[in-house]
Amino acid sequence: MSPKLDLYDLGARGVVLNESPVHKQPGDLTKAQNVYHSKEEGMGGLRKRPGLTKVNAIAAAGSITGITNLPFPDTDSDVVTLYASAAREDTDWGTTLWRTSTNGTTWANATTPSAAQDIVTQQTGDWNVTVATPIASLSGKIYYPGNDYTVGTTAPTLHCWDGTTDFTVFKVPDHPSYAGTRPRAIYGMVAANGMLYFSTLDRAQSGNAPNHAGRVFEYNPDNGSVQQIGTAFGPNSGEATGGWPYAMVWWLGRLWVTTNSYSGSAGDDGTVKWIRPGIDTTWTSDVTFTDLLGLSMAVFNSALYVGCRSTLTAGTGQAVIRKRTAAGTWSTDDSGTANEDGHYSSLVVFSSALYAARVTVQAGGSEVIRKYDGTSWTTDQNVWTLTATDRNVGGQLVSAFSKLYYLARTTLGTADAEILQLSGGTWTLVNTTEKLRMMAVLTTPN
Repeated sequence: MSPKLDLYDLGARGVVLNESPVHKQPGDLTKAQNVYHSKEEGMGGLRKRPGLTKVNAIAAAGSITGITNLPFPDTDSDVVTLYASAAREDTDWGTTLWRTSTNGTTWANATTPSAAQDIVTQQTGDWNVTVATPIASLSGKIYYPGNDYTVGTTAPTLHCWDGTTDFTVFKVPDHPSYAGTRPRAIYGMVAANGMLYFSTLDRAQSGNAPNHAGRVFEYNPDNGSVQQIGTAFGPNSGEATGGWPYAMVWWLGRLWVTTNSYSGSAGDDGTVKWIRPGIDTTWTSDVTFTDLLGLSMAVFNSALYVGCRSTLTAGTGQAVIRKRTAAGTWSTDDSGTANEDGHYSSLVVFSSALYAARVTVQAGGSEVIRKYDGTSWTTDQNVWTLTATDRNVGGQLVSAFSKLYYLARTTLGTADAEILQLSGGTWTLVNTTEKLRMMAVLTTPN
């Protein structure tokens, strides 16, 4: 009996006619019609190519001439669902694991997929854990860290949800310098160029500040492979320094990360580093901030924006956004009130503008959504005028259904979570529930 043959990239190279059978690769097809390699169907999945159903809103009942080799995916019937993960340390949720909505206004409880990591419980002390949003959408799936591990005992997990099936795609191995010490949590995540990048906090000891241990990984959804990108972060020889990798973004053909050097004392200095995956083997340090940690990142109008948290002594700091031009010049682009501390928890580009979520914690505190139209910054919404309870944690901005959403988050023992919606230039409150942690959008074919 012939042995089993697994082909995980069947059809990935399409129909190949210019090579002999001896030289063909496993991903080649010799003959196919209306078929394409589909990431949505998993590794090696093949689907019928979507056809043209209408021309100018008229059913294609007759012959169509003049179109050659041009696929027309039918996206009109795609189902878009916004997911918000329930905080599992909040026992009021019961069996509910997520809140979902297919229109952004009407929300329902859901018991699938499996629970997302409660990052607030993954680290004691103030490590900015309530700001982290390790969740991303890629190729019709949502990727997120699972809540199915024990900190310090078992490995953190990366989960995938396609709207029907939830499965574990990766378990984070020990940091190369700390064998036997289980990594603590997945912290950052971004989808770019068909790949998923995620960062980890591997060893959290304030005595190692600022050079906490962590890594960045690349997940390839085409073949399921995961590889570490560049050197590990940490205090040891040959490792990238400046803290564990935190927020991430893709820009100028590079993967950019901020580092978190939290020590528990005033004056921590975070860094911004970059690497070209598949080309570079080490991280390049681009800038070291003074008394700031980068917590969020976005690219807008050919420039990089980093939302920062002040690390100065309480009552003397200021939340700022740092901007980097393509030429390499750094400057402060927006800031909160002096001596009110705080941070920018989320940055997102929506409707030709850059939006930022900012909180301050002194003088009664504040929570606002800032907007940059390419010329000037303005306050687009005072969050506390719409929410039931004031909070100083910092939320997440996500776009869905051609609208913008803001998840106002809380920590355990304080107010519940609320979701705001920007539609037609007006912000409204669309959901008030128990505590929520992070949001992502799932788009699936109908």
